[in-house]
Formats: sequence, structure tokens, C-alpha cells
Amino acid sequence: MKRALVFVAASVFYVLAAWAVRPGFYDGLAAPQYDYVAPPPDLAAFNVQPTSGEGKVGPPGGVVATRDQPIAQAGVRMAAGALSAPATIQIKPFQPPQPASVKLEGNAYCISADKPLNAGAKVEVTLLVPPNEPFPTAMYRAESLDGEWTSIGGNVDLNTYLMSAAASAFGCFAVGYPPPKSTGPGIRGSILPLVTAVLIAVVVLAGLPAALRRRYNRPGRVR
Repeated sequence: MKRALVFVAASVFYVLAAWAVRPGFYDGLAAPQYDYVAPPPDLAAFNVQPTSGEGKVGPPGGVVATRDQPIAQAGVRMAAGALSAPATIQIKPFQPPQPASVKLEGNAYCISADKPLNAGAKVEVTLLVPPNEPFPTAMYRAESLDGEWTSIGGNVDLNTYLMSAAASAFGCFAVGYPPPKSTGPGIRGSILPLVTAVLIAVVVLAGLPAALRRRYNRPGRVR
């Protein structure tokens, strides 16, 4: 009986502990540190403010990135011919807005230049994905922080947590995902792991009477 109760307690503790551990604990990869402009409360104590970036790029192309260590959280790459004259590129981090159409994660990075892109040219924007938040589905762009945010797609390197996407103009960029649609009342969100733990305990406890009967009815037991 004692061993069964210990097993139940251990099962419940395991599920609750798994629920409490932040995402990334079980993925086997070392998640990078993410520096927030406005960190979530549970990460504020160890947060480092993100950096900006600035550089000059000419017609041969080049890369400008922020100065975060050990990995730049934002960068822009211009191919040869994207600019007709040398331009100064600036990258600045901001706290992202939260429009109704999309859930933005991490920082928003606004990228500007003192020279326009050539017609038809595109730039590759790369942003670090915050490892402590739900995984984004795309990179989003807006003309300004308070503008309309639209998806420009993107691909993620799971080894580096970097998402890259092509853009036909400078502007503000952030990673995110469409907000989930409400499904009405039900078991959702953070209550689901707790319900799972309770169900495990119920299943284990339901099997105790049969286990005890087998124990007390085994051949050779002295009554």
C-alpha cells in the first residue's frame, strides 16, 4: 500500500514539475539568452538590455547587425545591387505593440537607411527567436511600430534560434503568430497539465483495490 501511494505522489509531482519548467528544458538544445527591451516579470532579474546596430553598406552589398553577445539578435543582409550608393543602416530595438491581428514576441526591430533600396531589390532580415515563448510561425513587418503588421514568412534555423525572411522594404520587424481563436468553455491553457496530473492519480488509485485483492489472495498467504 505504501509503495502504491509513493508511486501516485511521484506521478503527480513529475507532471507538476514538468508543467512548471520553462519551455526548452526537454528539447536537448542549449537555448540562447534573449535580451528584452521590456522583459517578462519572471525573466526581469537576469535580463540584459538589447543593443542597436549601425553600419555603412555600398552597392556590393553587406551585413549590419546589432552588437548583442554572444549572438546578434537582429541583422540585415543586402545583396549586391540592392543599393545604388553607399547607405548608412540603423537597427533599433523597441518594445513591440500588440495589435489584434497578431501576437508579437520578443523585441520589435526597426531598420532604416538614408538611401532607398533599388526597385525590385530585397533584403534578408534575421531575428533571434525568444526561446521562452511559444514558437513563432512567421516574421511580421510594419512601416512603423504603430502601423499594420503583415506576415512576410520566414525560415528558422533550429540550431541557432534565428528566423530569416526576405523583405522588399525597410521598416519594423518582429516574430510572432496569429492569435488563437477562442473555442469556448473547455479545458485549455495552463489548467490542462493539472487536470492531467489529477487523471493520472485517479487511474492509479482506481487500480489499487484489484492490486490489494491479488496480494491478499495469492496462494500460500497465511490469514
